[in-house]
Amino acid sequence: MGRRFSDSDVQNAILDFPFKVEAGINDQPFIVVHQQGKIQKILPEEICSMILEKLKKTAEAYLGKPVSSAVISVPAYFKDLQRQATKEAGTRIGLNILRIINEPTASALAYNLDRSIHQELHVLVFDLGSKKLDLSLLFIEDGVFEMKENLINSKLSGIEFDNKLIEYCCTQFLNKKGIDIRNNLKLLQKLRIQCEKAKKVLSFADHATIEIDNFHNNEDFLITITKPNFEMLCMNLFKQCIQSIDRILMNQNLLKNQVNEIILVGGSAKIPKVQELLKEYFNRKKSLLVELLLKLPF
Repeated sequence: MGRRFSDSDVQNAILDFPFKVEAGINDQPFIVVHQQGKIQKILPEEICSMILEKLKKTAEAYLGKPVSSAVISVPAYFKDLQRQATKEAGTRIGLNILRIINEPTASALAYNLDRSIHQELHVLVFDLGSKKLDLSLLFIEDGVFEMKENLINSKLSGIEFDNKLIEYCCTQFLNKKGIDIRNNLKLLQKLRIQCEKAKKVLSFADHATIEIDNFHNNEDFLITITKPNFEMLCMNLFKQCIQSIDRILMNQNLLKNQVNEIILVGGSAKIPKVQELLKEYFNRKKSLLVELLLKLPF
């Protein structure tokens, strides 16, 4: 959104999309949608408007009154054109967009960190989502937020944890059946769906079963993986999380004990090993609540 079709980031993203994207007028990217035998070409901003309209209706149903204004959070790396496109998506559905703020700032606001009156805080927002690890270092003083640094590792994401499980499953299938399925896109897609589910199960259980009926040549696929085994498979990814934190602190000449608050965001932040290593790294003692948005306490 807010980018041209020829933009290198757009071209790289298209490779992972399960839908078609075409160039339109003025090099705008259009999403090609097939619906009821008809082909529609939709701008990303239009899709964003649909999402915001759904959120608006949900908020109105909850509050029992109309919603006319909004503050929208966007990724910290969004440039001016992307922020403007987001704002236009909101105004298109009749919203008065009061402000566009960074997602890390929104995370800190969710925990009322702006109310730490007369206190200086360094806050690390650790966002491990499906596509990337997004680290943001905020400085808060008298309720004023300053983004000190934003560091993105696009090679470290929730998908990479899924890929480790997929690789494990492919190896096990090859060892048991003598069949290499690593180039079979249809089977890999089936595995990806089940491996993502298994990853989520391992966030609260000590083992998970990956089971697919009629997987290959009328044979079922069945593998059980334990939490220790999963953690061993993903250990290099866990280490990369810590290395990324090392980098952002080093860039700002900050020591670990100078970070006052750590906020965890993103589905893969719920992986227990991620939380365990972060607590060890920052010498936090107390346990965590496993939520989609997490605050790492002292």
